[in-house]
Amino acid sequence: MFEWFLAGGPTMVPLALASVLALTLIFERLLALRAERVLPAALRGLTAETLARVAPEALGTSPLGRLLAVAQARGPGEGLKGALEQQAAQELQGLERYLTLLGILAMITPLLGMLGTVLGMIDVFSSLDALEGGAGALLAGGIGAALISTATGLTIAIPALMAHRLLSRRVDELMNALEHCLGPWLQPEPRP
Repeated sequence: MFEWFLAGGPTMVPLALASVLALTLIFERLLALRAERVLPAALRGLTAETLARVAPEALGTSPLGRLLAVAQARGPGEGLKGALEQQAAQELQGLERYLTLLGILAMITPLLGMLGTVLGMIDVFSSLDALEGGAGALLAGGIGAALISTATGLTIAIPALMAHRLLSRRVDELMNALEHCLGPWLQPEPRP
Protein backbone atom coordinates (compact mmCIF):
# COMPACT_ATOMS: atom_id res chain seq x y z
CA MET A 1 0.00 0.00 0.00
CA PHE A 2 2.79 2.41 0.89
CA GLU A 3 4.58 1.61 -2.39
CA TRP A 4 1.34 2.42 -4.20
CA PHE A 5 1.13 5.72 -2.32
CA LEU A 6 4.73 6.61 -3.26
CA ALA A 7 4.17 5.58 -6.88
CA GLY A 8 1.31 8.09 -7.13
CA GLY A 9 3.72 11.00 -7.08
CA PRO A 10 3.87 14.30 -5.25
CA THR A 11 0.13 14.98 -5.37
CA MET A 12 -0.60 11.99 -3.15
CA VAL A 13 0.22 13.96 0.03
CA PRO A 14 -2.39 16.68 -0.59
CA LEU A 15 -4.82 13.97 -1.72
CA ALA A 16 -4.28 12.08 1.53
CA LEU A 17 -4.82 15.27 3.54
CA ALA A 18 -7.96 16.05 1.52
CA SER A 19 -9.23 12.54 2.19
CA VAL A 20 -8.77 12.86 5.95
CA LEU A 21 -10.35 16.32 5.98
CA ALA A 22 -13.33 15.20 3.88
CA LEU A 23 -14.00 12.20 6.16
CA THR A 24 -13.73 14.40 9.24
CA LEU A 25 -16.18 16.93 7.80
CA ILE A 26 -18.64 14.24 6.73
CA PHE A 27 -18.73 12.62 10.18
CA GLU A 28 -18.91 15.98 11.97
CA ARG A 29 -21.87 17.09 9.84
CA LEU A 30 -23.63 13.73 10.21
CA LEU A 31 -23.48 14.18 13.98
CA ALA A 32 -24.39 17.88 13.92
CA LEU A 33 -27.38 17.44 11.61
CA ARG A 34 -29.19 14.81 13.64
CA ALA A 35 -32.87 15.71 14.00
CA GLU A 36 -32.86 15.42 17.80
CA ARG A 37 -29.95 17.87 18.02
CA VAL A 38 -31.61 20.45 15.76
CA LEU A 39 -35.27 19.84 16.66
CA PRO A 40 -35.52 18.42 20.21
CA ALA A 41 -38.78 16.53 20.67
CA ALA A 42 -39.51 18.40 23.89
CA LEU A 43 -39.64 21.72 22.01
CA ARG A 44 -41.51 20.68 18.88
CA GLY A 45 -45.01 20.88 20.29
CA LEU A 46 -44.75 24.18 22.13
CA THR A 47 -47.50 26.69 21.43
CA ALA A 48 -47.51 30.42 22.13
CA GLU A 49 -49.34 29.79 25.41
CA THR A 50 -47.02 27.03 26.63
CA LEU A 51 -43.90 28.87 25.46
CA ALA A 52 -44.74 31.78 27.75
CA ARG A 53 -44.60 29.41 30.76
CA VAL A 54 -41.25 27.83 29.83
CA ALA A 55 -38.09 29.09 31.53
CA PRO A 56 -35.69 30.58 28.94
CA GLU A 57 -32.85 28.27 30.00
CA ALA A 58 -35.11 25.26 29.43
CA LEU A 59 -35.15 26.03 25.71
CA GLY A 60 -31.55 24.87 25.45
CA THR A 61 -29.03 25.59 22.73
CA SER A 62 -30.52 23.77 19.77
CA PRO A 63 -31.43 25.79 16.66
CA LEU A 64 -35.13 25.33 17.48
CA GLY A 65 -34.48 26.37 21.09
CA ARG A 66 -32.70 29.54 19.99
CA LEU A 67 -35.54 30.39 17.61
CA LEU A 68 -38.12 29.81 20.32
CA ALA A 69 -36.06 31.97 22.69
CA VAL A 70 -36.37 34.82 20.18
CA ALA A 71 -40.13 34.26 19.98
CA GLN A 72 -40.35 34.18 23.77
CA ALA A 73 -38.24 37.32 24.23
CA ARG A 74 -40.06 39.34 21.57
CA GLY A 75 -43.55 38.13 22.38
CA PRO A 76 -46.36 38.39 19.88
CA GLY A 77 -46.55 41.55 17.92
CA GLU A 78 -44.89 43.54 15.24
CA GLY A 79 -41.34 42.66 14.43
CA LEU A 80 -41.54 39.06 15.65
CA LYS A 81 -41.59 37.60 12.15
CA GLY A 82 -38.58 39.68 11.11
CA ALA A 83 -36.65 38.72 14.25
CA LEU A 84 -37.42 35.04 13.67
CA GLU A 85 -36.36 35.27 10.03
CA GLN A 86 -33.10 36.94 11.05
CA GLN A 87 -32.39 34.23 13.65
CA ALA A 88 -33.35 31.53 11.13
CA ALA A 89 -30.80 32.92 8.70
CA GLN A 90 -28.13 32.61 11.40
CA GLU A 91 -29.25 29.06 12.16
CA LEU A 92 -29.04 28.17 8.47
CA GLN A 93 -25.44 29.36 8.41
CA GLY A 94 -24.69 27.10 11.36
CA LEU A 95 -26.37 24.11 9.75
CA GLU A 96 -24.49 24.67 6.48
CA ARG A 97 -21.13 25.05 8.24
CA TYR A 98 -18.33 23.13 6.47
CA LEU A 99 -20.53 22.13 3.52
CA THR A 100 -18.80 24.65 1.26
CA LEU A 101 -15.41 23.23 2.21
CA LEU A 102 -16.68 19.71 1.58
CA GLY A 103 -17.93 20.80 -1.86
CA ILE A 104 -14.56 22.38 -2.64
CA LEU A 105 -12.77 19.16 -1.67
CA ALA A 106 -15.09 17.19 -3.93
CA MET A 107 -14.22 19.51 -6.81
CA ILE A 108 -10.44 19.80 -6.35
CA THR A 109 -9.49 16.20 -5.61
CA PRO A 110 -10.05 14.99 -9.18
CA LEU A 111 -8.04 17.97 -10.38
CA LEU A 112 -5.20 17.09 -8.01
CA GLY A 113 -5.37 13.53 -9.33
CA MET A 114 -5.17 14.75 -12.90
CA LEU A 115 -2.24 16.97 -11.99
CA GLY A 116 -0.46 13.93 -10.59
CA THR A 117 -1.16 12.03 -13.79
CA VAL A 118 0.18 14.84 -15.94
CA LEU A 119 3.32 15.11 -13.80
CA GLY A 120 3.80 11.35 -14.01
CA MET A 121 3.37 11.35 -17.79
CA ILE A 122 5.89 14.16 -18.15
CA ASP A 123 8.33 12.10 -16.08
CA VAL A 124 7.71 8.98 -18.20
CA PHE A 125 8.16 10.74 -21.51
CA SER A 126 11.26 12.62 -20.38
CA SER A 127 12.90 9.34 -19.31
CA LEU A 128 12.03 7.74 -22.70
CA ASP A 129 14.58 9.99 -24.35
CA ALA A 130 17.39 8.37 -22.37
CA LEU A 131 16.42 4.77 -23.23
CA GLU A 132 16.99 2.84 -26.41
CA GLY A 133 15.49 -0.62 -25.94
CA GLY A 134 12.77 -1.92 -23.59
CA ALA A 135 11.04 1.44 -23.46
CA GLY A 136 7.62 -0.18 -23.81
CA ALA A 137 7.84 -1.83 -20.38
CA LEU A 138 8.97 1.41 -18.78
CA LEU A 139 6.19 3.32 -20.52
CA ALA A 140 3.50 0.88 -19.33
CA GLY A 141 4.78 0.94 -15.75
CA GLY A 142 5.13 4.71 -15.74
CA ILE A 143 1.64 5.28 -17.10
CA GLY A 144 0.21 2.89 -14.53
CA ALA A 145 1.96 4.74 -11.72
CA ALA A 146 0.83 8.08 -13.13
CA LEU A 147 -2.81 7.00 -13.12
CA ILE A 148 -2.71 6.15 -9.40
CA SER A 149 -3.18 9.80 -8.45
CA THR A 150 -6.17 10.17 -10.78
CA ALA A 151 -7.80 7.09 -9.30
CA THR A 152 -7.11 8.40 -5.80
CA GLY A 153 -8.56 11.81 -6.60
CA LEU A 154 -11.74 10.27 -8.00
CA THR A 155 -11.99 7.87 -5.07
CA ILE A 156 -12.04 10.86 -2.71
CA ALA A 157 -14.22 13.11 -4.87
CA ILE A 158 -17.09 10.72 -5.55
CA PRO A 159 -18.06 10.02 -1.92
CA ALA A 160 -17.32 13.63 -0.92
CA LEU A 161 -19.63 14.94 -3.62
CA MET A 162 -22.34 12.45 -2.67
CA ALA A 163 -22.02 13.40 1.01
CA HIS A 164 -22.12 17.10 0.12
CA ARG A 165 -25.36 16.71 -1.79
CA LEU A 166 -26.95 14.47 0.85
CA LEU A 167 -25.94 16.78 3.70
CA SER A 168 -27.16 19.85 1.78
CA ARG A 169 -30.49 18.09 1.32
CA ARG A 170 -30.55 17.28 5.02
CA VAL A 171 -30.05 20.97 5.86
CA ASP A 172 -32.99 21.84 3.60
CA GLU A 173 -35.18 19.25 5.34
CA LEU A 174 -34.20 20.52 8.78
CA MET A 175 -34.88 24.13 7.81
CA ASN A 176 -38.32 23.11 6.52
CA ALA A 177 -39.00 21.30 9.81
CA LEU A 178 -37.87 24.37 11.76
CA GLU A 179 -40.18 26.54 9.69
CA HIS A 180 -43.05 24.12 10.31
CA CYS A 181 -42.41 24.20 14.08
CA LEU A 182 -42.39 27.99 14.02
CA GLY A 183 -45.51 28.24 11.85
CA PRO A 184 -47.71 29.77 14.54
CA TRP A 185 -45.19 32.55 15.14
CA LEU A 186 -44.66 33.28 11.46
CA GLN A 187 -48.31 33.96 10.72
CA PRO A 188 -49.13 37.60 10.11
CA GLU A 189 -50.74 39.37 13.03
CA PRO A 190 -54.51 39.76 12.71
CA ARG A 191 -55.64 43.33 12.12
CA PRO A 192 -58.10 44.79 14.69
